[in-house]
Amino acid sequence: MKMHEIVVMDEDGDLPKGCIPADDFKKGIGTIFENLEMDRAFHLEQTGRTKYFIERVENSVLPRWMAEIEAPQAVPDDVFECPHCGVRFATDIELSLHTKLHYII
Repeated sequence: MKMHEIVVMDEDGDLPKGCIPADDFKKGIGTIFENLEMDRAFHLEQTGRTKYFIERVENSVLPRWMAEIEAPQAVPDDVFECPHCGVRFATDIELSLHTKLHYII
């Protein structure tokens, strides 16, 4: 499951002081959903005073761009891709060194 966090900032790039009114937040998220063509596929539900849950609308169709992101990309024969994070390397030695970092961290 992918988890994402949305941070709301004012025009100067600062976090707003206090809570954003629920109607303003819902309107802003609604605009984002419309611009990303997600408004028919997802629904925003307020679960607390400052907590929201985004759920998938049952039997909805995802926007085309989401399907394109999720589609597996073919890796060329002369490229070595990390199975953990998808970073690509020119040699299997570079990939091996990189893969070890995943286990160290």
